[in-house]
Amino acid sequence: MANFKIGGFYRLKQESYMKNKLLLFFVLVFSTAALFASGGKDDNLVADAQGSASKKKKAAASTMTEEYMMPSSMPKRTVAGTLAVLDMLDYLEVDVVAIPNTNNPINPKYESKQRIGMPMTPDMERLKAAKPDFFITVNSLKTSLEPQVKTAGIETVFLKTDTYSNYLQAMEYLGKVYGKEKKASEYVDSIKKKIDEVLNKNQKKSPKVLIIFGTPSSMSIAGENSFTGSLVKVIGGKNIWTDTKIKGPYVPMNLELIKAENPDVILRLTHVKPEESSKMFKKEFENEFWSKLAAVKNGKVYDLDNTYFAVSGNIHIKEALDMLENMIYGK
Repeated sequence: MANFKIGGFYRLKQESYMKNKLLLFFVLVFSTAALFASGGKDDNLVADAQGSASKKKKAAASTMTEEYMMPSSMPKRTVAGTLAVLDMLDYLEVDVVAIPNTNNPINPKYESKQRIGMPMTPDMERLKAAKPDFFITVNSLKTSLEPQVKTAGIETVFLKTDTYSNYLQAMEYLGKVYGKEKKASEYVDSIKKKIDEVLNKNQKKSPKVLIIFGTPSSMSIAGENSFTGSLVKVIGGKNIWTDTKIKGPYVPMNLELIKAENPDVILRLTHVKPEESSKMFKKEFENEFWSKLAAVKNGKVYDLDNTYFAVSGNIHIKEALDMLENMIYGK
């Protein structure tokens, strides 16, 4: 395997491999992304970008059918475990009795709500004090939180929001739980409509896309099983990382692959210390290696706003698709 030196990063050196694996483990544990995304499930949602528009429409019209536990009765005292969950409940007009701590701006109507601590490490005593009959959080926290909520006797659901399709299924599930099926369907249908529009306008295009996940000290490639990767796939973009043997959302940088594939579009995603990560990207892309790629030559390198492109799904999918359409295809 060749060695490439890119701005001080030796991603293909054998001795760096374990370091990359440890970094990826840290990122996945300390994010709301699912630790092991289910491979191939978005294949039911999008056809090959070279296929017919009718096939694409049919693919986009389906959703996943994984089952969630239904509470014995409609919850009266719901606690949202993450801001992404709170946004879903807010859209469905479901009241909550407690929310997670956050430094991000929230709707003023939630300012007076009881706080249960940070999403990854909620305070079980505060959570119990809220007297919830239903606690909703995300599946990436299931391993760490499930034993605690079981001990506390709190009825809990862990939503899968790691990919586009999983997020829509989670929205439909919440609609059923709270008798808000119409609102949930309106949301899901609006997303499907947007996808159909993008696919129909760009039937014969399949641009190659590289998604880079950056931290202040390293970079990795986001595959189709990442949230952003699933959005790119569902509107017909071709992710340059297609190794189906690796099911996780992120893999170590592979500069030989990037050089060989010569992506048409590069999307840069940050989550950990975004300002520092952005500075790293700027410095790194000053290197000659990147300047030779088609995406850089043609000005098709984009820094994604993590309000819309987080490591797991959020309520802003339609806006994210609008942005991706412009970035990948141009208008």
